[in-house]
Amino acid sequence: MTDDEIKQLVGSNAQAIQALSRDISRLVETQQEAAKEREELRQLIKSTIRSIEAYADSAADERLELQQLIEANARAIQAYADSSTADRAQIKEAIMMLTNVQQRMANMLGNLDEDRTTILRKLMAIESKLDLVLENQEGESNS
Repeated sequence: MTDDEIKQLVGSNAQAIQALSRDISRLVETQQEAAKEREELRQLIKSTIRSIEAYADSAADERLELQQLIEANARAIQAYADSSTADRAQIKEAIMMLTNVQQRMANMLGNLDEDRTTILRKLMAIESKLDLVLENQEGESNS
């Protein structure tokens, strides 16, 4: 090989080395950018996980609170139902008592109607006797 060929080969190799060096530099930059993007992505994933955990905790708290409200409402409804049942029983008993009183009053009025003629006859008999007594007293006082 001649000196010119060697110089040409050295020059060509130098250019190839420079090109490879630029390519390597670009690859290093690309890898650094990719590493930076991976780190940003990792941070974003961690942030998302924290948000999801916070949301899950909040949802669990809300679910627990809702469950407690449902149970409290169920107890209140049961108490109301029990109270209503007792009230209905008292109303039913009062209606039965009123019905009984009404029946007794009807019986009493019926008995009064039956006894009315007897009472009127007795009152008329008493009135007649009083009239006789009064007439006798007037007759004695006139004589």
